Amino acid sequence: MNDNYKRILDQYINSKQNHNYEDVFINLFTMSKELHYLKNAFDYTGINSLGDFIYQYSYNTVIEMCKTKNIHFEDKDLLLLDVFCGGASIMYQHYILGKYDLSPKQAGHLLYQMFPENFKISW
Repeated sequence: MNDNYKRILDQYINSKQNHNYEDVFINLFTMSKELHYLKNAFDYTGINSLGDFIYQYSYNTVIEMCKTKNIHFEDKDLLLLDVFCGGASIMYQHYILGKYDLSPKQAGHLLYQMFPENFKISW
């Protein structure tokens, strides 16, 4: 499951239709409505769970994007990114499980507004 999700996430990040992180967030929320099996994937928790993978992969992806653009960050920036990715992965899981009555565009926009400013430029 994690490899499949990584492949999907990489497709969205590398897609020419995405111009920033907000586009990626919107597309991920849209995709989650189409992939009904994601609900079952969140039944497993702990090491190698989908939720843990989403957190780790999101965090590492942003860090790598920063490195490719020579963007340097301080520990306070890493703390903000850590909190964002942890919270975003839980929020994404809750969205998939139907906790929020938001469109993919609304959810993606709200998530982007919470994304730490220092990392938005890494796109």
